Amino acid sequence: EIALANGFVEKQSWQWLNATTENVRSLRNSSVDVVMSLLSWGFHYPISTYAQSVHEVLRPDGRLIIHLRGNKGQEDELRRFGFTCSTVVTSPGAHKRFQGKTALYVCRAESATHRT
Repeated sequence: EIALANGFVEKQSWQWLNATTENVRSLRNSSVDVVMSLLSWGFHYPISTYAQSVHEVLRPDGRLIIHLRGNKGQEDELRRFGFTCSTVVTSPGAHKRFQGKTALYVCRAESATHRT
């Protein structure tokens, strides 16, 4: 919303989606540049909930930006679904609601497993 309000992105090129599995799957394969989930997927929903669908809709050069709980094996699970991730920021449990380390990751879907 901030990016839209500041003119960083054009409204017609940005789409918010209520990320039910059905809504994610309704997007065309390889049609999405960025998927972002902060304090939701990986916190309240297992990685397996959306991983395959997100992998399918991301463009080959697209990115997944996801905030995960640390030490839960979630990065390994993303890797099993064909994502390669880099840690951008780690937090030593600063969020009171979620005890323990959390981290923000930027991931890309490996093109070898992309469906066309």
